[in-house]
Amino acid sequence: MRRAALLCLLLGGCGSAAEQQLAALKSAHSIVAEWAAVARAQADGRVTDTYAREMADDARTQLASARRELADPNDPAARLIDDLGATPDRAHLDVTASALGALEQSRADH
Repeated sequence: MRRAALLCLLLGGCGSAAEQQLAALKSAHSIVAEWAAVARAQADGRVTDTYAREMADDARTQLASARRELADPNDPAARLIDDLGATPDRAHLDVTASALGALEQSRADH
């Protein structure tokens, strides 16, 4: 059942624009939260610089995809993603992940 719903959303054959926006927001939140976690692990010496750099590159690619789904440039989630820039520091990643999580929760509740 879950796979069918995900497939339907991915194909764009069903689901409202709001549901698609929420899916993109959830994805962006997850990506930024994971990026922040890796940045913290790098700072603590628990992962190599190479791993952290490769993960950050992958996160940027995935985040760009999620950002395209948030077509309205005035969407608060889109602005948060845009404000990350190319090389955000750990604090900025943490703040952005938290803000995206709050937006996700707010939109999921409606």
